[in-house]
Amino acid sequence: MNMPTRVSHVRDEIEQMGSWDPSSATDLDGTIRNLSGISDAVGGTLRQIARTMEGTGAHEDFAAMLHEAAGGVHHHSQDLQGHLSGGLASHSGGTGGGWAPHVQGVIDTVHQLGGWDPGDDPEELHNTIRDLSGVLQAVRTSYRNIAQTVAGTGAHQSYPGHLQHAAGGIGAIADELEEAFFDGVLRRPR
Repeated sequence: MNMPTRVSHVRDEIEQMGSWDPSSATDLDGTIRNLSGISDAVGGTLRQIARTMEGTGAHEDFAAMLHEAAGGVHHHSQDLQGHLSGGLASHSGGTGGGWAPHVQGVIDTVHQLGGWDPGDDPEELHNTIRDLSGVLQAVRTSYRNIAQTVAGTGAHQSYPGHLQHAAGGIGAIADELEEAFFDGVLRRPR
């Protein structure tokens, strides 16, 4: 399967996670942890690309922007986990610290996007950033959908606000990346 098809599959998989069923508290915890893990994978991939970009002739603001975006994604992911740690996130569940196979597949695909080579066509990097932005947008959508579902159950009253906050922060980072890299990567970012 080629990379654009795999990224499309990844986005679909992430959006399916947002269709959380309120029948199981462990399922909610696992779903939120999975989405946070995917977000962290995107952050790590952005850092990897930023390190690769440094010294390639691309404007230095691009690498700085990617480092900042990676830090922001990590912050929102950790902030959400911290707020929820006294609730469902304190229950053990999932795969004992590892990722379910479908989540590991998503994370592996995200990491593969970080394999950009400076000798490649600069447009390839632009497409990679767009793909990573799209993954973050799918996480935003899932967080929002879960927040709405949780709010509808009347349980876990603090969760919807924390999920919406994480969705807003991660979504804003995705939008900023897409905007900044819209015109390509060898010119000064907006």
